[in-house]
Amino acid sequence: MRHTLWISGALLVAAAGWLGFSRLRVREVETVRPAEREVVELVIASGTLRAKRQSPIGSEVTGVIESVFVEDGDRVAAGASLVQLRRDDARQRLEQSRQAAQTAAAELALVRRGTTPEELARADAELDRATAARLQAERDFARRRALFDDQVVAQADLDLAASTRDQAAAAEAAARETLADLRARPRPEDLQVAEARLREAETAVLVAKQDLERRTIRAPLPGLVIRRSAEPGQSVTPGNALLELADLRVTEIYVETDENNLDRLRTGQRATVLAPAFRDQPFAATLAQIGPEVDSSRGVVGLRFTPDRLPDFVRPDMTVDVSVEVARLPRALSLPATALLQRDGRWHVLVVTGDTVREQPVRVLARGTEWIAVTGVPSDAAVLVRGTEAAAGDTVRPVARP
Repeated sequence: MRHTLWISGALLVAAAGWLGFSRLRVREVETVRPAEREVVELVIASGTLRAKRQSPIGSEVTGVIESVFVEDGDRVAAGASLVQLRRDDARQRLEQSRQAAQTAAAELALVRRGTTPEELARADAELDRATAARLQAERDFARRRALFDDQVVAQADLDLAASTRDQAAAAEAAARETLADLRARPRPEDLQVAEARLREAETAVLVAKQDLERRTIRAPLPGLVIRRSAEPGQSVTPGNALLELADLRVTEIYVETDENNLDRLRTGQRATVLAPAFRDQPFAATLAQIGPEVDSSRGVVGLRFTPDRLPDFVRPDMTVDVSVEVARLPRALSLPATALLQRDGRWHVLVVTGDTVREQPVRVLARGTEWIAVTGVPSDAAVLVRGTEAAAGDTVRPVARP
């Protein structure tokens, strides 16, 4: 009898020890209850900021560089002087053309003015003198003719008188023609000739002025100097690029993201852009274009963003990180991102009921970096913080996260 009691007591002690050992072997797991909080879902990608227009700058005329006013990396305004060519010859040509234009303008003014009363009076007086001289020459010739007929003078004297008469008649005709011409002024044909000469001279001034202006090479647009290949003393000809400007008014940010993100992306979504070297200076952008094509070999799609306003540190082809806000839920039932598991495209979490782990299917509403908004799990469920710590059916000891 005593032997039997001793065996029974030993069995009870062994059973109690086994139960204690089993309890020690049960794994502790950290659990959390779903809680309401704001969840912001982002699609993050890296890419480059690109100037959509880059403009090579050259000279329109042949010349020699006198000065270069910019360096690589300089920002310039539209119309800013970039390169100066030598201008001595061009200035001289401009001065000569201006003098010629002044002369042509003075000549046109004279033509338009017509004949003055003083000029008409002088022409009238000249005609009177010429007429008087002709009449006198005719009288002299008549006397010489009579004397010649009387054989008083020789043939040579008569011929001289005839020549003098003819010259006086020609002088009178010329004076009469001059007076008529003066009275007819300004004649239309004279005005046309003078006006044409002035137009030609003024055109020459414009050409010379443009030639001088072209010897100062200016920025056609505001931008950033991304390449300089001009030095003082260098000969230049039209068609050779001396500088290259990037137009920072028209820029885009190009990134590539996994094609699985397509269902969450829409044009017009806002994004935050960060340059790795300037992480304390983010700037905003808007998603302007998706695709249009997917790179099937890599499973990615291109996204183009339009920046709102560029910071001063931005440079073309700069690497940037873009975060696109694709969802924002102000008060959503959420769980730690580490709690969710996915199998065959379906999401689930592990819930502890008593001391047993079971799977609980859930639907994901938004995925933040640390928290994920879900439905399908009771608000009082004890969910494993780290879903990979156990499997359905395991016996565990839940420890609530403080």
